Amino acid sequence: MKITFTLVDDQGREFRGTAVLAPAGSPGKQARRTRARQNTGNVSFGSNLRAFVKRYAKSKSGAQKFTLLLAFLTGGDDSVEVPVSSVAAAWKKAAGLLGGQYQTMYGTLAKEDDWAESPKKGVYKLSNNWRDCLVTEDEDA
Repeated sequence: MKITFTLVDDQGREFRGTAVLAPAGSPGKQARRTRARQNTGNVSFGSNLRAFVKRYAKSKSGAQKFTLLLAFLTGGDDSVEVPVSSVAAAWKKAAGLLGGQYQTMYGTLAKEDDWAESPKKGVYKLSNNWRDCLVTEDEDA
């Protein structure tokens, strides 16, 4: 059985996800994991950059788009550090879908929203809360 759920932590932040449940006591099926089909929450990293952007970055802010590109480049792994030049290069490849040129302030805004971290100058990595960037302003209300 597949379920969709929403959890709210002590600070009022919402987390959404899906899970496949098996009856208690049954061995269930183990999900096969492959790098190309890795899922993080509801995000699939198995597509190419432009398909990924088209699917997830529609009607998002610049900071959300920055975070999503960072997630694509890291495969959703919050321990991987990425040079900002790599994010800017990916942005340039998908600029038409992203609605304009890369702005350095997007990384700063993503840090302010706790979606990204910058452990050293010119380097970004995802924060533990990066999936929050998937929620649009309308969904927060």
